[in-house]
Amino acid sequence: MENYEMLNEEFGQGSYGKVSLVRHKVSGKQMVWKKTDFGGMSDKQKQQLLTEVHILMELKHENIVRCYDKFVDKKNKAIYLVMEALSGGDLSQLISSYRNTNEAAEEKREKSQRSTDCESE
Repeated sequence: MENYEMLNEEFGQGSYGKVSLVRHKVSGKQMVWKKTDFGGMSDKQKQQLLTEVHILMELKHENIVRCYDKFVDKKNKAIYLVMEALSGGDLSQLISSYRNTNEAAEEKREKSQRSTDCESE
C-alpha cells in the first residue's frame, strides 16, 4: 500500500465496498482501490471472495476492468483491490442512463405518432 498515494479517499461507493482514487508512485498512473470488509463474512464467503479476486487478476480483456494488485489487511479484516480507474460511473449508473435515454426516445416516438395520427384525421 506504500506504493500508492491517496488522491481522493471518498471517490465512490461500490456494491461491496468503498472506492478511493490513488496514484501509483513509480508510474504516476491513476488507479482506484476498492476496500471490501470481510469481517462479517462466513469462511465460505471469504473463500469465494478470494477466488473471485484471483480470477479477476488473471483476466485481461478490453471489456473487463483490470485488477493490478491486492492487499489483505488481516488486522482490520479488509481486502484492497487496486484496479483500473474508469470514467463514466459504475454499471448501475450506465444501466440507469440507458433506461432514461430509451424512455425519452420512446416518449418522443409516441408523441410523434400521436401528432401523425391527428394530422391524418
